[in-house]
Amino acid sequence: MGMLIFSLLLSGCERRELTYYSSEELQVSADWTSADLEEENEYGATLIFYPRGGGAPQTILMGDRRRTTVRLPLGRHYDVLLFNRSFLDFSAVGFRNKEAFHTLEAYARQVESRSETRVIVRAPEKLAVDAVEDLVVSKDMHFVPRKLTQTIEVTIYVKGLHNVRDAMCTMDRLPVSVFLATGKASDETASHTFELDDRQYDEGSSTDGSLSGSFNVFGFNAGAGHELEFSALLKDGKTEVREVFPDISISAEEDEKGNVVLSVEVIATKPIPDVDMGDAGLDADVDDWEDGEDCDIDM
Repeated sequence: MGMLIFSLLLSGCERRELTYYSSEELQVSADWTSADLEEENEYGATLIFYPRGGGAPQTILMGDRRRTTVRLPLGRHYDVLLFNRSFLDFSAVGFRNKEAFHTLEAYARQVESRSETRVIVRAPEKLAVDAVEDLVVSKDMHFVPRKLTQTIEVTIYVKGLHNVRDAMCTMDRLPVSVFLATGKASDETASHTFELDDRQYDEGSSTDGSLSGSFNVFGFNAGAGHELEFSALLKDGKTEVREVFPDISISAEEDEKGNVVLSVEVIATKPIPDVDMGDAGLDADVDDWEDGEDCDIDM
C-alpha cells in the first residue's frame, strides 16, 4: 500500500508543470506625445507592476518619465499602470486603494461641504495614464499614456464687463474620482468652483465682452444635465451679482492630439449694473439680477 501511494504521488509530480522565472534588467520606454503634458517636463512618472495571480505590486519611480530600467522575472505576466508624476507630486489629486490594479483610484483632495452641497474648490491637475492588462514581461516594454482628465472651458458673454472686478462659476454634478485602470469615473459627484480669469472686450467696445475660464475634471456625463452658477464681484468691492444657467448645453471636441475638450458658452440675460465707487456700491441696482432663477453662491 505504501509503495502504491508513493507511486501515485510521484506520477502527480511528473504531470505538474513547474515554471521558473529569472529576474533580469529590462528596458522600459514611454511616449508622452498624446498626453498633453508639455508644461510638466520637470516631473517624472510612476510605473506599477501588479503580478497576475496575486502578490505585492512593484512600484518604480521614473525620474526620467521617458525611459527607465526595471528588474523583473522575464516572461511573467503583470497588469501594469503608468501615470505622470508620483503619488505625492499632486496638490489637488489624491490616490486610494493602491493594492490592486482595478481598484487604484485618483480623487479630488480639496472638497468642502457648503449648505448641504459638496464643492471641489481646487480642480485636479492633468492626469495621463497607460493601463495594460496581462502584459508579458519582455526585454523591451513600451507604453503610450493618454490624458485621463478632461478639460472644460466656460465662456460667459456679459454687458457691463467693465464693472466686474472678479468672477467665478460653479458647475454641478461632476465626478469626484476616476479609476486609473479603466478610465471610468466614479458615481460620486460634487460641484466644481473655478475662476473666470480671462477677460476679453468685444471689438470696438470698452464696456461689453466675455469672461472665460477652464478647469480639469475626472470625467463628464453629458446626459446627466448640468447647472452653471455665475457670480461676479463688482469694482466697488462689495456689490455681487449672480445668475443661474440651468441645463446648459456642452459641446465636445477633440484637439489635434485627440484630447477631448468640453466647451460651454452662455449669454448673461441682464447687463451688469454700474456701481457708485464713492458710495461703496450702496446705490447699485441689482434687483433685475435676483429673479426666480437666481441663487446665492457661497464664496
